[in-house]
Amino acid sequence: MKKSLSIVCLVVCLLSASVGVALADNGSIVIAPAADAKTLNPLKASDSYSLYSVYLMYDPLFTIGQNLEPVPVLALSYETPDDKTYVIHLRDDVRFHDGVALTAEDVKFTYDFIRDKANGNRYASYYDLVESIDVLDPHTVRFVTKEPYAPLIANLNLCIAPKHIAEKDPAALDLRPVGSGAYKFVSWNPQEKMVLEANPEYWVPGVPKIKSVTLRPIGEATTRMVALETGDVDIADHLPPSQTKKLLAEGLKVIPTQPNGYNMITFNQTKAPFNDRRVREAMTLALNRSEIVEFVWYGQNLLLNSPIIPDSWAYEPRVKNYGQDIQRAKELLAEAGYPNGFEFQLSLEADENVKKFVEIAQQQWLQIGLKGNMVAKEWGAFFNDITSGKYEVCAWQSLDQKDPDVPLYRMFHSSNWAPNGYNWIFYKNPELDDILFKARTTLDREKRKELYSKAQLILSEDFVCLFLAEYKKFIGTSSAVEGFYYSPYDYLRPLLTATISGK
Repeated sequence: MKKSLSIVCLVVCLLSASVGVALADNGSIVIAPAADAKTLNPLKASDSYSLYSVYLMYDPLFTIGQNLEPVPVLALSYETPDDKTYVIHLRDDVRFHDGVALTAEDVKFTYDFIRDKANGNRYASYYDLVESIDVLDPHTVRFVTKEPYAPLIANLNLCIAPKHIAEKDPAALDLRPVGSGAYKFVSWNPQEKMVLEANPEYWVPGVPKIKSVTLRPIGEATTRMVALETGDVDIADHLPPSQTKKLLAEGLKVIPTQPNGYNMITFNQTKAPFNDRRVREAMTLALNRSEIVEFVWYGQNLLLNSPIIPDSWAYEPRVKNYGQDIQRAKELLAEAGYPNGFEFQLSLEADENVKKFVEIAQQQWLQIGLKGNMVAKEWGAFFNDITSGKYEVCAWQSLDQKDPDVPLYRMFHSSNWAPNGYNWIFYKNPELDDILFKARTTLDREKRKELYSKAQLILSEDFVCLFLAEYKKFIGTSSAVEGFYYSPYDYLRPLLTATISGK
């Protein structure tokens, strides 16, 4: 099976992804993300807010297009001489910001580092089935897998680090990035602002058009919105769905992102009583999920019953849509030994939309005697709590649907238990483990779809999570910003094509 990308295809992809006309020397832009980066190191970054800046300063082999198919960036082409071998040919005109050429050695180093679980990267499980990575020549790298591995190319979308720096000291890139991307690092005052400047020698001619980018984190959604309205920022991240019409009426732009995940409430299954299926079912049946979705997202986000969004080819529509049933919920709690209910800690990020659906859930749970005590923390502290298992119930937004293996295997396979993996639900089901492993090692899409359908039904019947709505963000921009959209798979990279007038 050959998957060679023609030069024509490459040119089309580059034009659609990032090619501009000429590097402008008269533009600056201020962006307000909802939180600051945790690290600037591509070998360590795994949260969205870190990846915002990483994807501006570094390049991946592939990115994910709006049709959820891989699009080449540093890769020129690839072929698969057999079902366990991927030979990837790289561009030969790419240099890091210090002038050193990017080669296959950098690709090998990056992915070897990330897949080594001793290094603690949460993406490591994506490469469990990679047997070896070999440099064939300076611009050709070969990935060999232990089994056929369907999601591999889609998962080669992490940014490539400079081996000549990171090999000596992997922490050297934490605060001083040296990438190959369209923007170069200038300064970072954590929790205040980060400044990047255009790379005049970027390998795509004429890109980027905007000269400088300032990332100024603003944690509170209303404050971000006011900063956009007053012109203090040009792009505001993660705006309340309730305010989109108001912003449009003021002449601002609102960009809904492509759905790429789901909002959910999860149970820490290492802690009683949440290790009891009856309790999880009772907590699910106590909620009027349709009412929550309509009230919080104003009908702009679809109600979900599984971790696979309807846009995905793996979506299973037969998963049951559980409605509210207070009487049955009370019966289940009594059967589990909690006829009078109980109190529990309900952890969440201090985000307005999350708080909104949690507050409604709190009120509805009171109907069956459950009192959830809300503990809201800023992103970094919240992330540390859930990945270390220091929670009972948490409200969470899980991202990434580039391949169904990602939302299913990484979140629910027992090999991915936190802290080194994304399964901080601490769920373990040997039947599900087997299904998810077979699905990722099957190349036939129809057979994979059958397996993923079974997986979604198991998760639903075991009440592993309480799913609410698909996840998509609303990004606001000033009228001066042209050509920008937000990609849930390469974050702020679409900024490379954007322009801003009057600044």
